[in-house]
Amino acid sequence: MGLTDEKIVKQKKTRIKDKKKKNVRYDHTVLDILPYKQIMDDAQALIVGTDNSYYQIFQIVTHALNLSNQEEKNRLMMRFANFNRLMDADYKIISTLFHIDNSKQKRYWTEKVNQAQNTEQRKYAMEQLLVLSRVEDDPSQKNQEHFLVINAKTVEDMRNLVETLYRSHNGMIEPQPLSFEKKEQLIFRLNNQNTTR
Repeated sequence: MGLTDEKIVKQKKTRIKDKKKKNVRYDHTVLDILPYKQIMDDAQALIVGTDNSYYQIFQIVTHALNLSNQEEKNRLMMRFANFNRLMDADYKIISTLFHIDNSKQKRYWTEKVNQAQNTEQRKYAMEQLLVLSRVEDDPSQKNQEHFLVINAKTVEDMRNLVETLYRSHNGMIEPQPLSFEKKEQLIFRLNNQNTTR
């Protein structure tokens, strides 16, 4: 019995030491969350990690829980629990809150101004450009996006993991693959959070 007590005491001491180690806080950088070397320029646009593992990022659809009734919330929680049961690999969900980037819309309306055939069309296009400029310049206008990051040791493991993700999402997160440019922009924004790019 005395031997068991010593083991229990040692276990408690190690738990206390582990707790003290966990209490040490430091600022995490994006490279702690998503350590990467490069983005592969292929159809999948996989991200190669610093440890030569592979990352894939998907934009996910979210649900407005504050607008849902209790039954819908319960159904969504059950779907997410089922997703977690089926998705046995580790994943990270990253939520971003960045300034609105409406450069594509601005290019479109600038093109419409140049193509306008009469003053009424030109005036309407100029009004749209003005609205887009005001929205972009307003610091309170932010865009919140959510991303799911999965990682695997090999490309084959990643392919299997992506198949599992698509089979198991059950309409809960609806993963949407990102293009090379979108991944590059996301990583840039995560590393430079004060930018408006």
